[in-house]
Amino acid sequence: MRSQTLASLLVLVCLSIAIVACGSAGGPSAPPPVPSFLYVLGQISTQEGQILTLPIDQNTGALGAAVAVPGPMPPPTAFALDETKFLYIAQLLPLTQIFGYGIDQRTGAVSAIPSSPFLSPSNTLLNGGTAVNNFLYMGGTSFLTNGVAPTVSAFSIGTDGTLSSTVSGSPFTAAPPTNNLSGTGPALAVLSRYLYATEFEGQIGQPGGIAAFSTNTGTGTLTPLSGSPFPTGVDGSPVQVICDSAHGPFLYVALVNPPGGQNVVAGFSIDQNTGALTPVPGSPFPIGGVLGLALDPSGQFLFAGINVPGPNIVEFKVESDGSLTPLPGVSGVGPPFVFSANHMYGVASSSSIAGFDFDTATGSLTPVPGSPFSAGTPIVRDMVAVTLPSP
Repeated sequence: MRSQTLASLLVLVCLSIAIVACGSAGGPSAPPPVPSFLYVLGQISTQEGQILTLPIDQNTGALGAAVAVPGPMPPPTAFALDETKFLYIAQLLPLTQIFGYGIDQRTGAVSAIPSSPFLSPSNTLLNGGTAVNNFLYMGGTSFLTNGVAPTVSAFSIGTDGTLSSTVSGSPFTAAPPTNNLSGTGPALAVLSRYLYATEFEGQIGQPGGIAAFSTNTGTGTLTPLSGSPFPTGVDGSPVQVICDSAHGPFLYVALVNPPGGQNVVAGFSIDQNTGALTPVPGSPFPIGGVLGLALDPSGQFLFAGINVPGPNIVEFKVESDGSLTPLPGVSGVGPPFVFSANHMYGVASSSSIAGFDFDTATGSLTPVPGSPFSAGTPIVRDMVAVTLPSP
């Protein structure tokens, strides 16, 4: 009897083990994919703009079908992104105003903020911008009583994405007023508590410079740093500035139309205590006609879009001292460049979107399956990638 009981218990134990094994045959369930999206600022015609949302497969880098909503009438400027919640776009004509869009944190869909659009400061044309610490900063050209000046306009961002022109002192001048200035305003970059703005824009042969400010995280006000503006070391019109917080800190600015005809990328190291800029060894670095700059998430590789010859991607390795070493590039793809995890996206000549797998060790780019993908719009003005919080 006892032997039968033991035999019965052994059978039950074996059955239990078998049931557990069957239930865990596939191992731990994989975490759900993180929702990631590529947003495209598109232009259909001279009278019609749109914003497109394309889902990103983070495993393969492939882009899904685009979903479009109406966007600002051209000419719009670049996206400004406030974390993963809001997108902002400045429209120059017929009235300078900022359009705001909320991002659905579950689906990635965008919809206009009810109080949008928001008017810009009077007598100011806005360019692209950046958002940080619940404030939106946008480069611009302001028509002042004593001349025209490149400026930075500041807006506070409400919890619902509403913009308020309540920042004291805004717009802040990035250079003294002049009677001879063109362009739509300086490009901006933010690193920690410092904001940098290209000092000149659109003036062929004028000295390039970088205006630097400290930001008040509570009020949004900007205060010029000691030594600002910092010279770029070569004449030329700055067209884009970008900061490297992961590898440096370093700052890079593209300069075009210099008197000697050689376009360059100037590099600087950033003093984290003062925000001051110091040229990196070998700066400036010669390059073709620069249209845009991008850094990979690790800050170890710099990508420049050129149009001479072009469109092409020129790549550099960012050395430990901030100097740049040329690497093989990619032809037929131009800016804007956007990173999402280990994938990079650019604009192909047909206004389609080229996707690449990015090798974090070597910096090499390999086309993802199915690339290029339809952009869903005849003209791509700008792109930005967003990864939403895990569900």
